[in-house]
Amino acid sequence: MALRLETRAVFGHDAGKLRVGHMKLPLGFEGNTSTRAGSFIESALPTQAFYQNRRSGIDWAYERDRYIANLGWFFESDLQGNNPGDTAAARLAWTPAKQASQVLHLGVSASRERPDSEVNGLGATVHPSARWRARPEAALTDVRLVDSGTLGRVDRIDRMGLEALWIHGPWSLQGEYLRQKTTREAGLSSYSADGAYLFASWMATGESRSYSGGNVGNPKPRGKYGALELLARYSRIDLDSDGIAGGREHNWTLGANWYLAQNFRFQANYVRTDARRGALSADPSVFELRAQLHF
Repeated sequence: MALRLETRAVFGHDAGKLRVGHMKLPLGFEGNTSTRAGSFIESALPTQAFYQNRRSGIDWAYERDRYIANLGWFFESDLQGNNPGDTAAARLAWTPAKQASQVLHLGVSASRERPDSEVNGLGATVHPSARWRARPEAALTDVRLVDSGTLGRVDRIDRMGLEALWIHGPWSLQGEYLRQKTTREAGLSSYSADGAYLFASWMATGESRSYSGGNVGNPKPRGKYGALELLARYSRIDLDSDGIAGGREHNWTLGANWYLAQNFRFQANYVRTDARRGALSADPSVFELRAQLHF
């Protein structure tokens, strides 16, 4: 939950939007996309592993015709009361085109997280830790085919991302690269990992994906039978680094979305996975269905 202040009402001109409360961090594209507007049933591998999700804090967003700037400072823990600490984050995007059905968005983002130690119920100090892993783009399974394991004595976590979106009528491309570096104390080596995804979308019934405020939304169906979207995505993640065999995974996903209305849709995804971790390998396939109603 967050409160938003439109600065135009205070200063008489637009100096951006201020938000205070519990919100998503301005890092990356897919992580900031609303769950009701995600093109696929599950987020791509790098978003799952590296996106920090929600924190309490203060956020400032400033949008003009050609660019969007977003700065935030966040503190306290996550929704589960875990991972205390503070994070500074920034996102900047160049938007030379953002008319209806004609969008080009190129962005960069970065954050620095400084986690805090905790004192447990026995009075012992628990030093910060981090763990990087991802499900095979199927949230109903607890299986993680890639996993760095728990990294102790974390001093700070630096994240960065590159993002791109192109919409031209019923066609669109969206891609993102995410990277993190975990710096540790007590002489322990740092750990870096990265990942990326790219997907293509075609609205077979002629609509366009919507775009506003630096992110995407659902299309508005034109016909009485709704709108049909067909998609294909490639995603990868590499958690092998600095002597840690976290594994590597590559996924291909085919998807279809049927929007009966702007707030009601059916989704189907087929995911083909190829993962290797140390001497182990796995190549499962996943088929997923979802019916989603949102307000």
